[in-house]
Amino acid sequence: MPLIIDPIPAATNELANARPLTLRLQPIEQAILLSHLQLALRHPLNTGPSAQVARRIAKRIQANLSRAGPNLRFTTEAGWNPQFDVDHQP
Repeated sequence: MPLIIDPIPAATNELANARPLTLRLQPIEQAILLSHLQLALRHPLNTGPSAQVARRIAKRIQANLSRAGPNLRFTTEAGWNPQFDVDHQP
């Protein structure tokens, strides 16, 4: 069945009808989500408004985790720096 409308603009318009979402994440879940956001945001072509929103979210998660102590403060900041990447070889 052919689409009558382009789904991307239509979905964007439907965002006005969506409700806000509140997530309650355990600290390990926060750290995992933060690490994935950091990896995605370090990609050189991941720029623009959506990347800016994702970075603000990541920074909020980072600030929350950093309050737990200096080791988490260091590791969450290190996630933005490729110098601290771990090389995984199979």
